[in-house]
This record gives sequence, C-alpha cells and structure tokens, in this order.
Amino acid sequence: MNSLSGRTAVVTGAGHGNGLAIAERFAREGARVVCADLDADAAAAASAAIVSAGGVAIAVGMDHTVAADCERTVASAESSFGPVNVLVNNAGVAITGAALDVPEEELLRQLRINVMGPFLMTRALLPSMIAQGHGSVVMVASVAGLQARPAQMPYVTSKHALVGMMRSLALDYARHGIRVNAVCPDFIRTRMSQGYIDHLACKHERSAEATAASLGRNFPLGRLGAPEDVADAVVHFASNESAWVTGEAYLLDGGRSLLAPWADPSSVPPDGPA
Repeated sequence: MNSLSGRTAVVTGAGHGNGLAIAERFAREGARVVCADLDADAAAAASAAIVSAGGVAIAVGMDHTVAADCERTVASAESSFGPVNVLVNNAGVAITGAALDVPEEELLRQLRINVMGPFLMTRALLPSMIAQGHGSVVMVASVAGLQARPAQMPYVTSKHALVGMMRSLALDYARHGIRVNAVCPDFIRTRMSQGYIDHLACKHERSAEATAASLGRNFPLGRLGAPEDVADAVVHFASNESAWVTGEAYLLDGGRSLLAPWADPSSVPPDGPA
C-alpha cells in the first residue's frame, strides 16, 4: 500500500466504472486524486466517497474533448495539490457497427471522445511533467486496440489510434522522464457493458447474473473482468513498480488471447464493449 504516496493524479471518467475503481484505488495507495468527469454530480460523489474513506480528493466537472476544460482541470489540480504527477486517460465511449452501418458523424464522435480527448488532456499536462522531469500517463485502451472485433469498427479504430498515440508519446517524451503506457482490458463488467449483458439476458430469458457467468466461461480464468482488475494494472503503471517501462500495451483479458482461433467465425458470440 501507499505506492502512490505524495503523488497527485488526474483520473478522467472517474465518476463510474473503471474510472471510479481507479480513483478509489489511487486514494488507498496514498495519491491525491482529481476526480474528473463529464457528469459533475458523479465526479462529486466519487470525490466525497474517497474523502469519507479517509483519502484526499477533489471533483472537477469537465469535458475532456474541450481544450479549455482540460486546462481548467490542470489548474484546479495544481491549485489544490501542486504539480500533477500522474494522468489516467480513462474516459471513453463505445460506438459499434460495421462500416456500412455507421454514420460519418458517429465515427467522428467516437474519435473525438476516445482519441482527441486523451490527446488534449495529455497535452495540457505535458509542460508541467517536463518541468518536473518525470510523470506517468496511463491510457485505458482495450483489447480492441490490439485486435479487431466484429461489428465494432468505430470502437476498434479509436482504440487502435489510442494505442498508437501512447507509443508515440512514450517515444517523444522518454527523455524528459515521462512514461506513457496503456492497459488493454477485454470484457469488464461496468455500466457500459451491463446494457449488453441485460440485452442477452432478455433475449435468452435468463437472469443477468446467469448471463454474466455464461459469458465469463469464454475466458480461461472463468469470469468476466472487474473494474478492480483494471485499477490494479493502472496502479502498476502509475507507480515506481514500472519505473523502467514505457510504451507498453498491457493486455488484460483473463487469458482469452491464449485460446486457439475459432474454426468457424460465425460461431463466435458477439462481444460487448471492452
């Protein structure tokens, strides 16, 4: 514990799911946490829960696709806690569909949220990290950033771009002591993926829990991922435990990538958002 003691971290999308788990875990590890979220009420609730548990946090309602909001978030963090040492670009959405089914504006929206947002937030913090001579940026990407999934073209495209951005940033700013890495989760049970679970449950007339358990059997470790699994990996990259690691895309998939390719692609169950 306390592997992040003395550090200030900004976590985007901290109001729900993976972001909330990351923010809470960071606080338990001793970090001062800036809970940033488009949903200002959710950000405030996350911050209040951290403070109630004995941690240190503030909330910022912001849109990471707006450069001025990113600058304002950095200013709020610095006025409350001093220079920011860690950035977690977690906020994102999943827009699915094959190319012929996706309107142009939906692809652009996907790229704006999942690619432009992390770029703007990282750019806002780079000058301070360069001045400090160190920093850690962690992108919450996806297994969809390393491989394709059927009928998920916008999401796959955006997450591949995010992994590429991570690698370029890692190379460009390593000389300043700034490390940039990505975690690439497979199916994590969050609010985002719960809709898919509920849809399958209704379709097959069974409970959501039974459906989640059935989906979990697609993974060698026998269950779906949890936000806490993502938080564990992000803490590793944010801390000195990975002091000589940069440009890494860390696959977090319960062993699924170890499985042999399906002989009949049509037999693969459709995937929910990772």
